[in-house]
Amino acid sequence: MPPVDRPKQDRYDYIVIGGGSGGSGTSRRAVKYGKKVALIEATTKPGGTCVNVGCVPKKIMWHAADTSERLRAAADYGFATATTANATTKPQFDWANFKLKRDAYIKKLNGIYDSNWNREGIEHIHGYGRLTGPNSVEIKFASL
Repeated sequence: MPPVDRPKQDRYDYIVIGGGSGGSGTSRRAVKYGKKVALIEATTKPGGTCVNVGCVPKKIMWHAADTSERLRAAADYGFATATTANATTKPQFDWANFKLKRDAYIKKLNGIYDSNWNREGIEHIHGYGRLTGPNSVEIKFASL
């Protein structure tokens, strides 16, 4: 279920601003304690910075670079490769295909976050949340 752009109610037991690993984890724990939870996320991609533009894409990129380096150095460790037989033959890297697979993996993780929130009854609100008092939150709604 996609995020809503208006809350279904005006009172919650627990409101979380941010749908990254911390926001998701605390929301899910609160639901397990029987709380009615709203999670406010500014982006349309659940998972926060780590999943979407930080840790996950960085590690995927790092592994691609590491694989390239290992292929380059394989002959030094006794592995016969296309590069040892013919010095002009180098492993080819298909950036477009790599990017498609990287983006598909991130989209899968987005779906896992969204599925968990839906299954557990967390209301996912698309907007910018701001604390305005001890028991109040203002939401500036983003267009979907």
